[in-house]
Amino acid sequence: VAGLTDVDARRLASAQRNLDDARAIYPDRAEVDVLDEKIAGLELALLIERLTATARAAAQGDDWATAEQSYIQVRRLAPANRDITDGLALAQMINALHARAARHLAAPARLASEAVAADAGSVVDAVGPLRGDSPRLAAQADVLADLVAAYGVKVPVRIVSDGKTDITVRGVGIVGKITERTIELRPGQYTFEGIREGFQAVLVRVDIPPGQADMVLEIVPDERI
Repeated sequence: VAGLTDVDARRLASAQRNLDDARAIYPDRAEVDVLDEKIAGLELALLIERLTATARAAAQGDDWATAEQSYIQVRRLAPANRDITDGLALAQMINALHARAARHLAAPARLASEAVAADAGSVVDAVGPLRGDSPRLAAQADVLADLVAAYGVKVPVRIVSDGKTDITVRGVGIVGKITERTIELRPGQYTFEGIREGFQAVLVRVDIPPGQADMVLEIVPDERI
């Protein structure tokens, strides 16, 4: 009876001591098996509560990596618990977005690609509804949004040549034979090629940063073949 009272009062250690005492005196009584089952149930319930509390505290502290791991552990014990399932889904979503944002922020020059910039923009949009759940993720998204905007503004590049050289921008298009022309390019890395009959081709590699102004390139082959 004392053991069952301890279980009802959620006193696990005391209930376990009473179970040990009862086993020593009445090893074959059904009541001992009942107490054993109830203690096992209490032990599981307390473990679920502890893991859930750890997960929620981590989420509250914007530590979603710890929250995810704790939710994974508790879901194994209570797979039908909707709150736990929802908490895990939120943690996984935030952590996945954090990883995607971190990859873009680690290599901002890749935002020169429209496809990469579009992916970064989708990360920023997806973070919107989660800003209140993760201030750290929201801060990442703000920085990323500024970078996407900066890489979306084309930079004027003035090209100067001799009017006899065929100029192209590799992967972009033909400039042609010009003495002077201004083209606009997204920030990024480019290779300009100048070809003139009788001369060695000229390759000019440039890195155009966001916000660059007054960029001038002179492309004139000067080494005869």
